[in-house]
Amino acid sequence: MRNIVVPAPVSPDGFLLQSSTVADSVPFEFSDGTKESVPCSYIEFAERLVLPQYKNLPDEEVKEFHRRDGFEVGNADKIFESTSMEQLTRKAV
Repeated sequence: MRNIVVPAPVSPDGFLLQSSTVADSVPFEFSDGTKESVPCSYIEFAERLVLPQYKNLPDEEVKEFHRRDGFEVGNADKIFESTSMEQLTRKAV
């Protein structure tokens, strides 16, 4: 399996990092008989950093509510690009 890693988009506040990988493509035949190579899966990763007001907490005391929450809509394009044909034909890094 060849994996391509898409660089991590960073949220405007800098506390949400997102990246994804896409696996090899597989041949697929559509209902109209068209055959295409399509990505068989991708995995998205998100790292939610500790918010500034909690930066002095010891690591063992950091809870989920101390971290950036939500989803950054502006980063979605980069994540979805990981399944594009252009990404699939690039050499793995």
